[in-house]
Amino acid sequence: MSFNFINNIGNAPKAIKRPKVVKKCKPTYDPNNPSRDLDIALQGLKNNIILKYKNWGGHNVDGFNVSFKYGRKFVKVLEGTRVWGFVAIGDDSHKNIPYNRGDTFKPASWSAPAKYARGNVFHENTNWYEWTGPNYLK
Repeated sequence: MSFNFINNIGNAPKAIKRPKVVKKCKPTYDPNNPSRDLDIALQGLKNNIILKYKNWGGHNVDGFNVSFKYGRKFVKVLEGTRVWGFVAIGDDSHKNIPYNRGDTFKPASWSAPAKYARGNVFHENTNWYEWTGPNYLK
């Protein structure tokens, strides 16, 4: 015996379980502009961070481990067990402020970037960051 109430609550069919879709968020190549390959720029950023640490006076450069964790909108740059910063994967807005591909942010927390961009990984100039992270706004 089945009952249907006024608001259609009753013997409703069970929900269909759908398999989870795994999205690959890692960008590999920009076909529109091959000179702005994000992976090449991130490797340059990693090499510059290690070089700045070495010039600062870091004695154990082998133990200085810089790695990347790809997300939906940002790449998290990790140095050991701490967050160095975040790099934007594409053009979008963060906290109602637009940003461009490659813009770099200070970390506001372990999983979120701060509000304003500090620099861009595609620029030749590297005075906007140190081995400790992106500089504060001036």
